[in-house]
Amino acid sequence: MILVDNGGRTDPRYNLALEEHVFRTRDVRAESYVFLYVNRPSVVIGRHQNVLEEIDPEFTERAGIQLVRRISGGGAVYHDEGNLNFSFITQYAPDRFNNYREFTRPIIEALRTLGLDAGLNERNDITAAGCKISGNAQFTSRERMLSHGTLLFDSDLDGLRNSLTPARPDLESKSTKSVRSRVANIRELMPVPTDFPGFQECIRTAVAGAQPRVWRPDEDDLRAVRALAGGKYSSWEWNYGRSPRFAVARSLATGAGELRLHLEVRQGLIDSWSFSGGAAAEYLNATLRDITGRRYWRSDLNLFLRQRLDAARLADLDLSPQRIVDLIV
Repeated sequence: MILVDNGGRTDPRYNLALEEHVFRTRDVRAESYVFLYVNRPSVVIGRHQNVLEEIDPEFTERAGIQLVRRISGGGAVYHDEGNLNFSFITQYAPDRFNNYREFTRPIIEALRTLGLDAGLNERNDITAAGCKISGNAQFTSRERMLSHGTLLFDSDLDGLRNSLTPARPDLESKSTKSVRSRVANIRELMPVPTDFPGFQECIRTAVAGAQPRVWRPDEDDLRAVRALAGGKYSSWEWNYGRSPRFAVARSLATGAGELRLHLEVRQGLIDSWSFSGGAAAEYLNATLRDITGRRYWRSDLNLFLRQRLDAARLADLDLSPQRIVDLIV
């Protein structure tokens, strides 16, 4: 097993780009690769997930927590400097796909040497003391496969819970939904205290050996990784726009009756929409005609809506700009 060296970088965009670069370019027929890395505070969502069904964007933006979409499926996970991530990049084989036991076995054995009664559950999470301490996902191509996961050692669990509280649980979509689980930090469960560097060394030895062979990207590799990190993994189109198509159906009580909204979003952009319910609906349908094609994101729509909406006209309809903003986004 060859150990990938990322130079100690903690940018989630860089690390996901390096992981994908190794997956797509290295020859894994003779030797597999393992990548261990730490990200600064971030939420990493699965390939088929809808951002708004997974995170609280107001909290993450306020807290400076970055969102990045990965190439594998599965649920959303929280990363920070107390979380160790592992990636196994190997040759594809039918008996390896969805076989998480093969890839998590050295991790679980290492955890057991630290005194944890760790095991793999039916959802392919590593658990200990009845709590989830690791989530796992996979991605395959014709010749290669990637199996990766997280290890919550000493993460900010409040940050995790606040980040992974969905902003819009009422959306209608076919996205992959995260399964909410009781989580715990490994450090809290260890009978003998160990610091994070010691924990990293234990996992590194378990997956790559005491004196591993190391692969470091050369200048050509770095150029490709930086381009991938600065393009794909930094783009709205990948991180937000790749959310599956979804619909919003909401209503608002007014003095003149119920105002109803139906809105559809495709590739992160408003695709179709309509209001119904009397004079307020007529006003909004006429006023917001050019909302189509705009990003369905609060910070993007807030200014647009406030510039278009007439506060005095809305007051006559027993409404306010803020109530309309809240109804839509």
